[in-house]
Amino acid sequence: MNQSFRVGSDVRYHERDEKSYGEHYFIDYHDNDHCKWVRIPNCRILEVTEILEDLTVQVMQGKISKLRVQSETFLSQLAKNWDEEEQRYVNDEVTWRSRFFDYFRYGKLEERFTGKSLDKMNEETFEQWKERCLKDPKHQKSNPFKGDPKKRGS
Repeated sequence: MNQSFRVGSDVRYHERDEKSYGEHYFIDYHDNDHCKWVRIPNCRILEVTEILEDLTVQVMQGKISKLRVQSETFLSQLAKNWDEEEQRYVNDEVTWRSRFFDYFRYGKLEERFTGKSLDKMNEETFEQWKERCLKDPKHQKSNPFKGDPKKRGS
Protein backbone atom coordinates (compact mmCIF):
# COMPACT_ATOMS: atom_id res chain seq x y z
CA MET A 1 0.00 0.00 0.00
CA ASN A 2 1.51 3.35 -1.00
CA GLN A 3 1.34 6.03 1.65
CA SER A 4 2.35 9.65 1.55
CA PHE A 5 2.98 12.13 4.30
CA ARG A 6 4.49 15.58 4.61
CA VAL A 7 7.86 16.11 6.28
CA GLY A 8 8.66 19.80 6.40
CA SER A 9 8.21 21.05 2.86
CA ASP A 10 8.71 17.58 1.34
CA VAL A 11 6.05 15.00 0.64
CA ARG A 12 7.41 11.48 1.00
CA TYR A 13 5.85 8.52 -0.79
CA HIS A 14 6.78 4.93 -0.12
CA GLU A 15 5.49 1.54 0.84
CA ARG A 16 5.98 0.33 4.40
CA ASP A 17 7.33 -3.13 3.68
CA GLU A 18 9.70 -4.49 6.34
CA LYS A 19 10.41 -7.62 4.28
CA SER A 20 11.83 -5.59 1.40
CA TYR A 21 13.21 -2.57 3.24
CA GLY A 22 13.90 -3.77 6.79
CA GLU A 23 13.11 -1.87 9.95
CA HIS A 24 11.78 1.69 9.77
CA TYR A 25 12.87 4.45 12.14
CA PHE A 26 11.55 7.62 13.75
CA ILE A 27 13.99 10.54 13.92
CA ASP A 28 13.41 13.50 16.18
CA TYR A 29 15.51 16.39 17.43
CA HIS A 30 15.26 19.90 18.82
CA ASP A 31 16.10 22.72 16.40
CA ASN A 32 17.67 25.27 18.76
CA ASP A 33 17.76 28.08 16.16
CA HIS A 34 14.02 27.92 15.47
CA CYS A 35 13.02 26.68 18.95
CA LYS A 36 10.99 23.71 17.69
CA TRP A 37 10.92 19.92 17.67
CA VAL A 38 11.41 18.24 14.32
CA ARG A 39 9.97 14.75 13.88
CA ILE A 40 10.44 12.52 10.86
CA PRO A 41 8.58 9.18 11.10
CA ASN A 42 8.83 6.01 8.99
CA CYS A 43 12.35 6.40 7.61
CA ARG A 44 14.16 3.56 5.91
CA ILE A 45 17.76 3.01 7.00
CA LEU A 46 19.15 4.74 3.89
CA GLU A 47 16.99 7.79 4.65
CA VAL A 48 18.24 7.74 8.25
CA THR A 49 21.88 7.81 7.13
CA GLU A 50 21.19 10.64 4.65
CA ILE A 51 19.37 12.70 7.27
CA LEU A 52 22.12 12.15 9.85
CA GLU A 53 24.78 13.16 7.33
CA ASP A 54 22.80 16.34 6.61
CA LEU A 55 22.48 17.13 10.33
CA THR A 56 26.07 16.42 11.38
CA VAL A 57 27.39 19.99 11.03
CA GLN A 58 24.32 21.49 12.72
CA VAL A 59 24.75 19.10 15.66
CA MET A 60 28.46 19.98 15.95
CA GLN A 61 27.60 23.71 15.90
CA GLY A 62 25.00 23.26 18.64
CA LYS A 63 22.12 24.26 16.36
CA ILE A 64 20.46 20.88 16.97
CA SER A 65 20.18 18.98 20.25
CA LYS A 66 18.45 15.92 21.70
CA LEU A 67 18.81 13.95 18.44
CA ARG A 68 17.18 10.50 18.64
CA VAL A 69 16.67 7.64 16.19
CA GLN A 70 14.16 5.07 17.42
CA SER A 71 12.80 1.88 15.93
CA GLU A 72 9.21 2.10 14.70
CA THR A 73 8.76 -1.46 16.01
CA PHE A 74 9.76 -0.35 19.52
CA LEU A 75 7.49 2.71 19.38
CA SER A 76 4.52 0.49 18.42
CA GLN A 77 4.90 -1.64 21.57
CA LEU A 78 3.11 -0.96 24.83
CA ALA A 79 5.03 1.25 27.25
CA LYS A 80 5.88 -0.18 30.68
CA ASN A 81 5.13 1.17 34.16
CA TRP A 82 6.45 0.12 37.54
CA ASP A 83 3.53 -1.17 39.61
CA GLU A 84 4.34 -0.60 43.26
CA GLU A 85 1.60 -2.95 44.46
CA GLU A 86 2.71 -5.85 42.24
CA GLN A 87 6.43 -4.97 42.52
CA ARG A 88 7.06 -5.43 38.78
CA TYR A 89 6.81 -3.66 35.45
CA VAL A 90 3.45 -4.05 33.71
CA ASN A 91 2.08 -2.90 30.36
CA ASP A 92 0.81 0.65 30.20
CA GLU A 93 -2.41 1.45 28.33
CA VAL A 94 -0.47 3.42 25.70
CA THR A 95 2.39 2.69 23.31
CA TRP A 96 5.85 4.25 23.54
CA ARG A 97 4.86 6.35 20.48
CA SER A 98 1.88 7.83 22.31
CA ARG A 99 3.89 8.39 25.47
CA PHE A 100 6.72 10.19 23.68
CA PHE A 101 4.91 11.91 20.81
CA ASP A 102 1.11 11.89 21.31
CA TYR A 103 -1.35 9.43 19.82
CA PHE A 104 -3.37 11.96 17.84
CA ARG A 105 -0.31 13.34 16.05
CA TYR A 106 1.74 10.20 15.43
CA GLY A 107 -0.27 7.16 16.55
CA LYS A 108 -2.93 7.75 13.92
CA LEU A 109 -0.22 8.18 11.27
CA GLU A 110 1.31 4.85 12.24
CA GLU A 111 -2.06 3.10 12.01
CA ARG A 112 -2.01 3.76 8.26
CA PHE A 113 1.06 1.53 8.03
CA THR A 114 0.63 -1.15 10.70
CA GLY A 115 -3.07 -1.34 11.53
CA LYS A 116 -4.75 -0.49 14.81
CA SER A 117 -2.53 0.86 17.57
CA LEU A 118 -2.14 -1.07 20.81
CA ASP A 119 -3.28 2.04 22.71
CA LYS A 120 -6.37 1.41 24.81
CA MET A 121 -9.34 3.21 23.26
CA ASN A 122 -11.84 5.06 25.46
CA GLU A 123 -14.70 2.78 24.44
CA GLU A 124 -12.81 -0.42 25.37
CA THR A 125 -12.92 -2.10 28.75
CA PHE A 126 -9.60 -3.25 30.22
CA GLU A 127 -10.45 -6.88 29.34
CA GLN A 128 -11.42 -6.04 25.72
CA TRP A 129 -8.21 -4.07 25.26
CA LYS A 130 -6.07 -6.81 26.82
CA GLU A 131 -7.67 -9.45 24.59
CA ARG A 132 -7.07 -7.30 21.48
CA CYS A 133 -3.42 -6.75 22.44
CA LEU A 134 -2.79 -10.45 23.07
CA LYS A 135 -4.00 -11.23 19.53
CA ASP A 136 -1.87 -8.52 17.91
CA PRO A 137 1.57 -9.56 16.56
CA LYS A 138 3.03 -6.18 17.64
CA HIS A 139 2.45 -7.06 21.31
CA GLN A 140 5.33 -8.60 23.29
CA LYS A 141 3.67 -11.56 24.96
CA SER A 142 6.35 -11.78 27.66
CA ASN A 143 5.27 -8.50 29.28
CA PRO A 144 2.51 -8.86 31.92
CA PHE A 145 -0.65 -6.82 32.27
CA LYS A 146 -1.68 -5.48 35.66
CA GLY A 147 -3.33 -8.30 37.60
CA ASP A 148 -1.74 -11.15 35.59
CA PRO A 149 -0.47 -14.00 37.77
CA LYS A 150 3.23 -13.75 38.54
CA LYS A 151 5.52 -16.31 36.96
CA ARG A 152 7.58 -18.47 39.26
CA GLY A 153 10.87 -16.87 40.23
CA SER A 154 9.59 -13.31 39.67
